[in-house]
Amino acid sequence: MSTTFALLIRHGEAEGNREGRLIGQTNAPLSDLGHRQAAAVGTRLSALPITRIISSDLLRTMQTAAPLADLLQIEVEPEPGLREIANGEWEGRMPTEVAASWPDLWKRYGAGEDVSRPGGESWADVGRRAVATVQRLADTGDRMIAVFTHGGPIAQILRWATGLPHDTHVYTGPMGAMANTGISTISLPEVRLLGYNDVGHLAGLLRHPDTPFFG
Repeated sequence: MSTTFALLIRHGEAEGNREGRLIGQTNAPLSDLGHRQAAAVGTRLSALPITRIISSDLLRTMQTAAPLADLLQIEVEPEPGLREIANGEWEGRMPTEVAASWPDLWKRYGAGEDVSRPGGESWADVGRRAVATVQRLADTGDRMIAVFTHGGPIAQILRWATGLPHDTHVYTGPMGAMANTGISTISLPEVRLLGYNDVGHLAGLLRHPDTPFFG
């Protein structure tokens, strides 16, 4: 079986990222900075032999994939399995609001426990669906695929690719966090991590210092 290279790209900065809002599966659009980041990563990736573009079906990821799709004249394939975590009753709230309404649960979450959001998902849920989605890419015969998704799914996919647990809290362990439009690369079906959080295209377009990495 031939090797497939999957380029995992986090979306550009979205509205609500900078203030730390738990946007999760909210259909938040890219900010002005996010659109510039998307254009930059699209230009960079357009030089590669990408034959397929897959994206979380949320607005901010589809908008991030659009410049590359336009340059390569490839249609973006929306994939719900690549969505960010479903925050349930936490959706769209600020951390201070969550801490006030669910103090015990938020304390456990802050201590590193992978709690399920009320009415939503846990990071383990995200890991299972994101990894299953990426595993299916090994059967397509494509040489290089661009995969636009979110910080949480990427963290869990990279944990899986390196043999780390991907059924736990994304903020724990050595993997770290993804920058907006950071590029990480894995190979399939022989799973290896080949590149991590590459932001070489973001000269002058790095995240605002107040922007969290996940969301």
